[in-house]
Amino acid sequence: MPNQDSEVPSLESVTIANMPFKWSSSMFSTSTLKELSLRALPSSTIHLDRIQHILTSNAETLTSVSLFFPAAQAPILPLNPFTLPSLTSFSLSGHHLLVSLIDHLTLPALTSLALRLEAGRHHEPLEETLSNLLTRSGRPTVTSLNITHGPTAIFYGTPGGGNGPFAPWSFLAELPTLTHLTVTHTTIEPLFELLTSPDEELNNTWLCPELTSLTLISCHQHNEGILKLVGMVDARNPAVDGQSTTGLGLGLGGSAGGVKRIRNLEVRNTISVGMDVLEWLKSRVENVVVVEPPCDK
Repeated sequence: MPNQDSEVPSLESVTIANMPFKWSSSMFSTSTLKELSLRALPSSTIHLDRIQHILTSNAETLTSVSLFFPAAQAPILPLNPFTLPSLTSFSLSGHHLLVSLIDHLTLPALTSLALRLEAGRHHEPLEETLSNLLTRSGRPTVTSLNITHGPTAIFYGTPGGGNGPFAPWSFLAELPTLTHLTVTHTTIEPLFELLTSPDEELNNTWLCPELTSLTLISCHQHNEGILKLVGMVDARNPAVDGQSTTGLGLGLGGSAGGVKRIRNLEVRNTISVGMDVLEWLKSRVENVVVVEPPCDK
C-alpha cells in the first residue's frame, strides 16, 4: 500500500491515482525513480514544499512527471530553486497554487509540457510564468505544449495587442521547435494573429515555424475568430500549383525563412465555422476536426 513506510525495492516507476498516499513514503525516496504519476483525491490536500520534496528526492533520475493535485496549500517550509536535469516530459494540473512550484523549477531537458491549472487571482499571467520557466531552463527544445487556463481565468490581451505589461502568447518566440500546440479556455484571436505572419520584432521570422498540429478546446472569440482562423490557415497552408490540398509540408519562401504547413487542425467547442468554411479548411489542411459549441449545433 502507498501508506506503508517499509523498505521498498529500487523502483523506477510509480503511478498512484485516486487513492491516499504519504508524501514521506519510502517509495518516493529511492533516488531511482524515472517515471512518476500522482493523481490525488479531491479531498486530499498537500503543502507545496512536500510536493517539492517528492520531486527533489529523485531529481537526478526523473524523466517523466505527471502531477494532479486539485487541492494544495501554501508551503510550510520555504520553497527553494531546484532542477530536474533529465526530465523531458512534465504535466502539472490542478490548484492554482501549484504555479509556485513552476516558479522555482528549472527543466533544461524539457521536450513536452502540459499545464492545466485553475485560475488564480493573485498571480502573474500563466504565459509569464511559462516564459520565465523557459528562460530559466535555457530555452529547451520543447516540441509539445498543452496549456489550459481555468474556465474562470482572467485572459490577457485583446485582438491587435495586449492590455497589460505582458503581451499574450509572446512566449511562443521562445519555442522555435514546437510541433504540437493545444490550448484550452483562452481567447483565440491574439494567437491566430501571431501565427499568421512573420514577427517584425523577431527579424521577420515566423513564430513556431515547425508547428504542424494545432488544437483548440473550449476557447472563446471576440468578433473575428473565423476570419482570423481562415487568415492563419491561408498564410501557413497556401494553395500550391492550383492544388489546395497537399501533405508535402512545403514551406513559404521569402526572407522569413519558411514555415511548415499545419497537418492537423482540431477546433472543439470553440466556434461555429459553417459548412463553407469547413470545406475550405479541409482543402488546405490534411486532417481537420471541428466540433461546434453545443449552443450552435
